[in-house]
Amino acid sequence: MKNIIFHLSLLIIVIITLLSCSSKTTLNKDDIMPPEQGKKPATTQNTNALELKLTTEKETYIVGEPVYVSAYLKNTSKKGINVFRFLEPGEGALELEIIKNDEKRTSFIPLEEADHDKTSKITLKPNQEIGEAFPVFFGGKGWSFPKNGIYKLRATYKTKQAEGIYISTTSNTLIIKVTNERNPQVDHLVSGSKSSYQSGLFMTWLSGDHLTNGKEILNSILKSKQETDLNNYINLAFGKSLSEPFMDYRNKKPREANYKTARSYLDQVDANRLPKYLQIQYHLASAKCNYNNVVKNKEKTLEHLTQIEFIISNDIAYTNLNSRIKEMKARVQ
Repeated sequence: MKNIIFHLSLLIIVIITLLSCSSKTTLNKDDIMPPEQGKKPATTQNTNALELKLTTEKETYIVGEPVYVSAYLKNTSKKGINVFRFLEPGEGALELEIIKNDEKRTSFIPLEEADHDKTSKITLKPNQEIGEAFPVFFGGKGWSFPKNGIYKLRATYKTKQAEGIYISTTSNTLIIKVTNERNPQVDHLVSGSKSSYQSGLFMTWLSGDHLTNGKEILNSILKSKQETDLNNYINLAFGKSLSEPFMDYRNKKPREANYKTARSYLDQVDANRLPKYLQIQYHLASAKCNYNNVVKNKEKTLEHLTQIEFIISNDIAYTNLNSRIKEMKARVQ
């Protein structure tokens, strides 16, 4: 019986195969689009109408030190230009290249990619300039400057002008010198391990209760007997993190802000040694620690918010914070 079933199955397969081989498929020429009627690839034109500039607040850093760059885009033409108003890598318009010792070229990969609607486009008037500050010391590939050396940063900005037409401009070359303090804990910090990656995420986000292995590395640097400039940044990261609630999905409910412990870290921070981006984060965290459901020190809180206003008033890279700080001051007053 089994042999009969096997032979019948084999016969059916042979018949199907023969039918499929003998059938002919003909294409209707009306359904085929000629290549010349297809969508043409987008073209990119270099332009002198836009000027892109990269800056940083100092030239020399130690390995593991957070590096923040400000990008400025200016319309140098005599007419308005439609531009993409976000300049941070990952927002869609700016791409950053890092070159080490004039040899290895790598593209900076942001930790996340944003999706925007039509409101992300603005008209940049003649001589008008926009700016934005962002971290570049850590990205999707890990730590950007894990070893001592000379690094060159260069950015390209591209924005759509019409259907299938983009204009592009390239920035100046920003030179950064990185030195190594020969600290074993710091070497571990930038080693490229999973724990190292977590520590980079925590330092970038200034948050992340779930990044336990990365936080252990950062704590080991704070506890080491060897003094390092990184302590200032690490204390800020822990202080900023604890000044806000956090939802760790390993737990059933959010962790509440711990203002007392946050202040113990923030009290060890020298804000004057921080880049502007982190100075703002320091003052925001300090304001929350001084004005919350337990403590309502209006005078101290307003001092920190005023400091932020002073920073952002002198640099267009931070003007997007204006409305937020005004709202915070209004609630406190």
